[in-house]
Amino acid sequence: MAAKVSFPAHIKAGKSARVTIKVPRSAKRKLRGSRKSGVSILGIKVVSGSGGRLNSQSIRHGLRR
Repeated sequence: MAAKVSFPAHIKAGKSARVTIKVPRSAKRKLRGSRKSGVSILGIKVVSGSGGRLNSQSIRHGLRR
């Protein structure tokens, strides 16, 4: 069961972008209704256009139905 992640291929310098994650229905059913009952960990790696600068970060986010 894998989540679908959509994001832009390129982001201009100084701009931000939205990343969308779609969780499979089977995983969503396992979450409890009105409170945080799951967690997602998103790893982000950013490389400049010339391949010079590299930045990597993990973000942990609570999930609810």
